[in-house]
Amino acid sequence: MKRYLLLFSLFMASSSSLFYSQNIIPRKPQQEKASNLTMKAGAFIDVNAVGYAPTDYSPLQLVKDVLISSGTNSCVTPNVSNVQVSPYLPATSANRSWGYFHKGTTNFPFKDGIVLSTGYVNKAGNTYISSTLGDALQSGSDPDLVAATNPSGSINDAVILEFDFVPTSSQVKFNYLFASEEYTGTFPCGYSDAFALLLRPTAGGPYVNMAVLPAPGSGPVSVTNIHPQNSFAGTDMGCGAPNVAFFGGYNTSNIETNFNGRTVPLQATATVTPGQSYHFKMVLGDALDTSFDSAVFLEGGSFNIGVELLDPSGGTLPEEINVCDNVPQVITASVSDPNMTYQWFYNGVAVPGATTPTITATQPGNYEIQVTFPGNPCPGKANIKINGGTTPSAVDASLLLCTTPDVTWFDLTNAMPSISTTTGAVFHFYVNQADAIAQNNNYIQDFCI
Repeated sequence: MKRYLLLFSLFMASSSSLFYSQNIIPRKPQQEKASNLTMKAGAFIDVNAVGYAPTDYSPLQLVKDVLISSGTNSCVTPNVSNVQVSPYLPATSANRSWGYFHKGTTNFPFKDGIVLSTGYVNKAGNTYISSTLGDALQSGSDPDLVAATNPSGSINDAVILEFDFVPTSSQVKFNYLFASEEYTGTFPCGYSDAFALLLRPTAGGPYVNMAVLPAPGSGPVSVTNIHPQNSFAGTDMGCGAPNVAFFGGYNTSNIETNFNGRTVPLQATATVTPGQSYHFKMVLGDALDTSFDSAVFLEGGSFNIGVELLDPSGGTLPEEINVCDNVPQVITASVSDPNMTYQWFYNGVAVPGATTPTITATQPGNYEIQVTFPGNPCPGKANIKINGGTTPSAVDASLLLCTTPDVTWFDLTNAMPSISTTTGAVFHFYVNQADAIAQNNNYIQDFCI
């Protein structure tokens, strides 16, 4: 009988020890070791760094003048309102969880923008930090984040950026990436800080989470849903490699931030009604504990709530295009609504009768469309510059060579007068037709071959 009691006592002691090790002992990160690269000046992005004017911006200034692509348009001011950050600390505080980032001299995929972190955001970059970030914001959870992500455990250190805006286009979009300290050890198999990009009409209604992968059914943007097969130490984590194409890499050779890993740049898109007010809420929080931070980087100038110009196939046109021989160009505004008013301008002058979403440009110059919706004095605007040129005359020509022991090469300049007599014509000689049609840089640099 005593033997059984002894065995039972030992089992209880062992079980208690196992329970303690799984639930009480905190997680230990897979530490990154300092190297010559991590200690090199300029190895990290700049976050709320001295020398950048936006470092001292208020949340409203960051949204209007950094995040939104039309921030230089004075009409944006009344279209963006109620900008709030929570928990809020002033721009002078080193412990704030929001701010401005700049890529500095790194290869970070975004030049600059807004960053939000579940810890002290200045630790996201600037200098190497060997320990986990793990700063407790004491902000607790957020009901909208819980409703949108249905996390498996408690949420801590919730941080929020939110504002109201009125789009002048039927689509809102912006670029972002997600970075986290949860990209360490085997954590991606079971731990993921909660993250959502929420949008709904200001008048009310359910939120739509824009932080989802573009492929249908691919799921949310999270550590557990986007990671490779192996940890950054090279060991198999044992939980597959879900959506690995969207994993941007570990912080090993390309340091850039103090987070262990990140996603590739992603684009959030949503269909909206022009002229209707919407509420945007970006929120993230630590999962289960406060020991491992995450962050979201919004690319500066990418939050587009205005009008874009499209080619006949529906592709977005750049700000400037080159056209030869005044070939007509069909240009269409990205928003089409019978309640909208349209007016096209050519070199700053209204084009008579050009009051539809589409115009056919027949000559070089600056084209602009202004789209106005009822009750709003600020039109949506989009511009494109068309550079024109004349195609030089050209005919086929032959260049003959009578080979001798002393002359075994062609001087292609001898063929130029036979090909074209157009003054100022620029000649590029290609060795294959594919390169010639593409007009790329794979042309012969030395005219003597």
